[in-house]
Amino acid sequence: MIENLNFPTVLRPIPTVREPEDLAKSSRNVNLSEQERQEAPLIYRALTEAKAMMEQGKRDQQAILAHVQSVIHQSQHAEIDYIELLSYPQLEALPTLKGQVILACAVKFERVRLIDNVLVDL
Repeated sequence: MIENLNFPTVLRPIPTVREPEDLAKSSRNVNLSEQERQEAPLIYRALTEAKAMMEQGKRDQQAILAHVQSVIHQSQHAEIDYIELLSYPQLEALPTLKGQVILACAVKFERVRLIDNVLVDL
């Protein structure tokens, strides 16, 4: 949108601030039950494991997404809304994994929807 509309804006990504258990810091976290709060860090674990797979040369997008899904499904309370591998910062589908990509997901718990992502340089 910045490029398409010629906004005089620079997009500067910054690292996600995380709580001690690697859960992305968010005001929504207070809406997690104790059990959900224990399970929610699986989201970031799934993303970082998938990032490591890509950094080690894995390029099968379906296998990478399936790995993220299988880790998150270890939670009894998490329902995956989406898991996406896209170009970054364009956020477009990738025929092949190369360049800078973002692996992003949204996961619903009973009273909250959590989002998280990792950037990967390939």
